[in-house]
Amino acid sequence: MVDNTARSQCLIQWDSVASGFSGRFTCPDGHITLVKAFTIYNPTLTEANVSLIVQNAGFGVGVYPVREVLASLAAKHFDFWVVLNPGDSCIIACDIDGVGCWVSGAVLVGGNRFPPATRAEADQVPR
Repeated sequence: MVDNTARSQCLIQWDSVASGFSGRFTCPDGHITLVKAFTIYNPTLTEANVSLIVQNAGFGVGVYPVREVLASLAAKHFDFWVVLNPGDSCIIACDIDGVGCWVSGAVLVGGNRFPPATRAEADQVPR
């Protein structure tokens, strides 16, 4: 029997480097990942531009659940849910050195049973 309890874990932990990206977390095959929280801390004397980016497996779609200008000596925490299907990923971008970043979520056993909608359909709303 598979234990599919939604237990959170660290997906990415990173101290930023100037104009750099963190390591990429990619949802493994046979799993679904819930990205649930993002915490950032700027211990420097410079404001920082920090983004959490999620991308589909083919890198054709990318969105920014968080884009933040973080003041010097400030911290911020974001709670949300973004679902990653197998092969989808998340990554952090920051424009200065030394910003602490932490992404947490839950990796659940079981692949996506229904593929996401990816193309526009004709208007289906009755007028």
